This record gives sequence, C-alpha cells and structure tokens, in this order.
Amino acid sequence: MDKYKESIVDLNKSLEIEPNNMNTLSYRGVAYCMIKKFKLSLIDLNKSLDIDPNNAFTLRYRGTTYYELDMYEKSLEDLNKSLILEPNNLNTLNCRGATYRMLGLYEESITDLNNSLEIDPNNALTLRNRGLTYYATEKFKESLEDFTKSLEIEPNNTFVLRSRGKTYYKMGRHEDALIDLNESLEIESHNAYVMTSEKIYHMISRYERILSDFTKSLKLKPNDAFELKNRGATCRVLGRYEEWIVEKQLEIESNNKFLSNSPVEFYLKKDRYKEALADLNKSLEIDPNNADTLRIRGDTYYIMEKFNDALKDLNKSLEIEPTNASALRLRGATYRMLKKNKESLEDLNKSLEINPNNALTLRQRGSTYRIMEKYEESLEDFNRSLEIEPDYTGSLSERGDTYRLMNRFDESLQDLNKSLKIEPNDAWTLGCRGSTYYCIGNYNEGLIDLNKSLEIDPNDSFSLSYRGEIYRKLNKYEESLADFNKSLELEPNDAWTLRKRGEIYLKKGFEEESYIDFKKSIEVDL
Repeated sequence: MDKYKESIVDLNKSLEIEPNNMNTLSYRGVAYCMIKKFKLSLIDLNKSLDIDPNNAFTLRYRGTTYYELDMYEKSLEDLNKSLILEPNNLNTLNCRGATYRMLGLYEESITDLNNSLEIDPNNALTLRNRGLTYYATEKFKESLEDFTKSLEIEPNNTFVLRSRGKTYYKMGRHEDALIDLNESLEIESHNAYVMTSEKIYHMISRYERILSDFTKSLKLKPNDAFELKNRGATCRVLGRYEEWIVEKQLEIESNNKFLSNSPVEFYLKKDRYKEALADLNKSLEIDPNNADTLRIRGDTYYIMEKFNDALKDLNKSLEIEPTNASALRLRGATYRMLKKNKESLEDLNKSLEINPNNALTLRQRGSTYRIMEKYEESLEDFNRSLEIEPDYTGSLSERGDTYRLMNRFDESLQDLNKSLKIEPNDAWTLGCRGSTYYCIGNYNEGLIDLNKSLEIDPNDSFSLSYRGEIYRKLNKYEESLADFNKSLELEPNDAWTLRKRGEIYLKKGFEEESYIDFKKSIEVDL
C-alpha cells in the first residue's frame, strides 16, 4: 500500500510538468485503483483513454475499476476491448471471468477462467475466482478443488478460507467448515495490527453481524454446541479488534485529557473475552471432547494471559487431534510464555512440518529461538515470515530486537522504524527501539521512546530497566534506582538489572546492598 502512495507523490510531480502524459495518467490511475480510491482512478484512466482509446493496459484497469465500483456492464465493455487488442492476457481474462460471474453469465465466466489458467495454472486469484463461479453454479466438488489449490499457494487468504468453509458446509462437511471458519477468524484477529483503521471498523461491523446471526440461532437452539462454539470464537475475535480500537483511541485521549466516554470503559463494558469463555464453557459442557472448541478456549485463555489454563485446554485438544497445526502453534507459544523453551520449540517444529508457510508460526518459532539465544535460526524464521507477510509488525519488531542482540544496530533500527510507522504506539517495539538507541549511545532518543513505552505500559520491566540504565549513564541516580527497583519488583531474577542496580548502590556507598545484588545476579546466571 505504501509503495503506491509513494508512487502517486512522484506521479503528481511528473504531471505538474507534463499534465497530459498518457502513460503517467494511466499509471497514476492504476496506483489510485490499488489503494482503492476508485473515483480518482477513473478520472485519470478516462483522461488517458481520451488521448489513446486503444491502450489495452489502461482499458483493463478501467474495467477493473468499474468492477470494483459494481458497474459490471461498463467493466465488461472495457475488458472486451482490451482482449481484442491482447487476446491472451491472463489478468484480463481473469477479470472478465469474474465480471461474467457477477452478471450471472457462468458459462462465459468458466471459459475465461479456464483460458487464464491454461496460461498460468498456479494463479491463486484465478483459482479463487473459478472456485466462486463453481460455487455459484452449485458445483461444490470443483469449487472445493479450486479453493484448496488456491490456499496451497496463499495459505493465509482469509477470504478463500471462508469461501471454502461455506463450500464444506453446503457439502454437509460441517466440521471441516468450522475448521476453515475458525482459521480465518484466527488469522484476521492476529492481522488486526497490520490493518488500517477503516479496515478494522469494517471487520468489527462484519463480525457484529456474524455474532447477531449466531445469537438468533441460539435463541431457537440454546444448547447447540456448534453454534455456541462459533459465537465464542466470534467474541474472541471481536475482543482482538476492540483492543486495537482502544489503543488507537488512547492515542487520541493522550492529546485530549478532557475526552469523555473512555474507550477503556467501552471495552470493559463489552468484555468480549468473558463472553467468549461463557459460550465456550457451555459448548464444552455439551460436547466436552471437541478438539476445536478446546483449542479456541485455549487461545482465549492465552490472550487473557492465563497461560496455565490455556495449556490444559491445548493439551486436551492435542490428545484428540495430535496433528492440528494451529493447536500446536498455540501450545508452542504458551510454553514459551511459561519459560518452557524446549517444549515450545518441539511444538512449533511440528506445526511447521504440517504448515511450513504460516507467517504466525514462523514468527513464534523465531521468538523462541531468540529467547534461546539462537539468533541465526531466529533471523531465518523472521525473514521467512516477512516474505509471506511483509508488513507483519510482530515479525518486524522481533527481528529488529534480534539484530540489536547481534549488535547489528543499523538493521535493528530499520526494522523497528518500519514497525512503528505501521503501529506507532506499540509499547514493546518502542522499548526495543529505545534500548537500541541506548546501545549506540543516543540516550536522548532512547529516553523519548522508553518514556512513551512506559506511558502505554507502566509495568514493562524491560523498558524500566533500560530507562534506568540511561538515567545511570546520565548520572541521574535517584531516577535510575527508582526504575531498577520497580523493574525488579516485576522480574526479581533479572541478572542484568540486578548488576546495574548493584553498580548504583556501589556508587552511592551502599556496599552491603551492592554485594547482595551482585551475588544474586551471579547465582541467577549460573
């Protein structure tokens, strides 16, 4: 998305010099289309086609823009003209195939999509479109084949996961349908932090509607385990999105101390996770050995930082379905939070054997490697995760911190800056960048980041320790000691912070306290 916005800036400058350049107008129209500003896209594409009405490329993109605006007849007109000029363009065939489907011309749709797939048989988008056309004509077996092949190429495409889930449901394969639905919910909830505000609000609106549907269904069948499980999963995802909204609103509140109707109060009123647990508990009373429901409840406990409860559910889920990649990933993450790194790595390895291209699992394993100080292996996983999801802030931030631990500070700052551009109020990432600034001796910038991090999360022991160390370097010993004390209340066995506090005590002439801290830090490191 950012590259198209940057491109528009450059194209604007070019058009100031040469306002009627056909190609520049066309390229800016395409860039507007890519960032979903379709009306602006049409203005440029129309102007370009006034100059050259037979440009196949521009006709294709105007046809695509009309398609996005639900103007299918106009879309078809442009795509027909484009294909007269370039009859074997696989992208234009794909787009016309989708347009035919929206017009109910299913035979023509299949013909175009077949022709496109003859040129590129592994095009995930074309496979998706053909799957949708097959679904519309109730050819569910063929639809399922296309969706499955599309997901082999793009395993985290939630639209295709939901479409395949609907197909499974139509075929009477309800458990398979539920797996796809829950997987799509899970991916979308994890991806909340790389979405725009507009998309987040759209997702909340959509899942509110889903929640309403499940609630209506449960009024008719209040003890239906399937529906309870789905409503519980939906509440969990809404909780994730609403947390995101709270963070965004807190950014506004920090600039307006008189703002009423605190978003935190809004979130607590919603209390989505407790709602989720209530439904999932009831579902498990009816069907206590449902592996999927146990996994969803385990994930809900994980989000609530109830890691021992999460582990119990995930253990039971994996006894029933030992090769469920999502459950293995979640248990691997839970083991890491419980400081059981060996067990964490075993589960994450198994999960990636089943699904090797899952960006979330690669990030989780990278985190475990980082904690185990296996930095090369950690980097390899974060790199692979970011190849799949280039704007995944979790992987960017953790790779940035891994670079810091390897003393590769320029690369560390590059990743952390990019992550904070996407998510400017992430406390952990701010803390990491603050610690990186400390490492290169840029104490003022470090303090700015660490102060902001601790405004968002006052109990982050990592940021407290590094701010305390910067204060020590600046000879602000009282402030330093206050931060080290608070950090050690939260993490009493952190050897680095103990040593640093010992140095402060020694500087202030408190030899006995200094000796106690140094001694304990050595014992912890043994």
